Amino acid sequence: MEQKNFLFGGIFRKGLALVSSLAILLSCASCSFSKKTSGDETKENTKETEETKDPRVPDYHPSDDPVYEMKTFKWYSDSCQDPFSVTLNIDVDMYEHYCQVKRTFTIFGGHMAVYINDENNKALMEEIASQIKEQCDDYGYDEDQAIIEAINFVQSIPYELDIDSKGEEDYSKYPIETLYENNGDCEDSSMLLAGILKAMDYDVVFFWYLSGHMAVGVKVDGMDEGKYFEYEGEKYFYIETTGTGWEIGEEPFGNDVVYVISADPE
Repeated sequence: MEQKNFLFGGIFRKGLALVSSLAILLSCASCSFSKKTSGDETKENTKETEETKDPRVPDYHPSDDPVYEMKTFKWYSDSCQDPFSVTLNIDVDMYEHYCQVKRTFTIFGGHMAVYINDENNKALMEEIASQIKEQCDDYGYDEDQAIIEAINFVQSIPYELDIDSKGEEDYSKYPIETLYENNGDCEDSSMLLAGILKAMDYDVVFFWYLSGHMAVGVKVDGMDEGKYFEYEGEKYFYIETTGTGWEIGEEPFGNDVVYVISADPE
C-alpha cells in the first residue's frame, strides 16, 4: 500500500510537473502569439489608416528644399490715390499638393469653412492681412480702411470660370490656388476674402444664392445702411467679391433665395 501510495504520489508529482511545464509552454506561446498579433495589428491599423484617410483633407508636409515663387498683387486705395501691394512667397510644392486634394465637399454643412481654416492657407491670409494693415498705418488710414483695402485687393483678382481655369464645371479652390493662379470665380474670391477678414478679427459668413452665386457677409459694428442678412441674431452686410468698385452693403442681385453659411469650422 505504501508503495502504491508512493507510486501514486510520484505519478501525481510528475503530473503536476507536466501540467506546470505545459502551462509554461502555453504561456510562452501566448507571449509569442501576443507579440506577433500586436505587430500585425499595428500593420493592419496603419494600413486601415492609409485606406480610410479622407482624400479631401490636406496633409501637406514641407519638403527639405522647398521652391518658392514670388507673387505680387497691386491695386490703388479706395481714394484711388495711394498704391497698395501684397507680395507673397508661395511654396510651389504646397500649391501642387492642394491642387491634388479631392473636391467633394458640399456648400452646406460647414464644409466651405474647411478651405479657409486650413493652417497653411490661414498663414497666407494672415500674411496678406498683416501687409494691408501695415500699409494702412503707413498712409495714416484709420482702422476701418483696412477692411476696404482687403476688399479692393480681392476684387482686383481677375474673375475666371472653373471650366476655364481648372477644366471642371464646379471646382472650389483653396486660397493658395486662387493666389498662385491669380484668378477665380465667386466662391474662390469669397473664400479668400472671408479668410483675410477673419485674420483681421472680423466675424464673417458666406451668402449662397440659389442661382449659384456666392458672396461674403461681414459684421461691422455701427454700420446700419446697406444690404444685410441676419445670422444668429447679428447683421452681416453683403460684400461682392467679383469685379471692382463694389462697396460693403451693395448687392447686385435682387429677388433670389439666399442661404447664410457659417465660415467657422464645425
